[in-house]
Amino acid sequence: MNKRSVTEGEAYNELQDLALYLSKLLRNNYITTLLLPSKKTLEAQYKQYDELGIPYCIFLNDATLRDGIAWLRSRDSTLKEQVHVADMVNYVEKIFKNF
Repeated sequence: MNKRSVTEGEAYNELQDLALYLSKLLRNNYITTLLLPSKKTLEAQYKQYDELGIPYCIFLNDATLRDGIAWLRSRDSTLKEQVHVADMVNYVEKIFKNF
């Protein structure tokens, strides 16, 4: 089997598509989302989102395209959890039922 390499631009486009898809799924389940694609460092992004008062953020990276694992970060606890994208909507719904 011939494996083709994914260029940086292709990976970025795939990540954007995945982010849009997850956002639509969450919105369809009445969870407000804000898409803020950024090439800032993670620490700078955490600070920005904390200042905006965003309680939870989902972070996607190149590894997400390979294994389906995204990071979910809580503003209040600053804990980061690994959640598979297929489970993200249900997981976030459970969090917000207890929020």
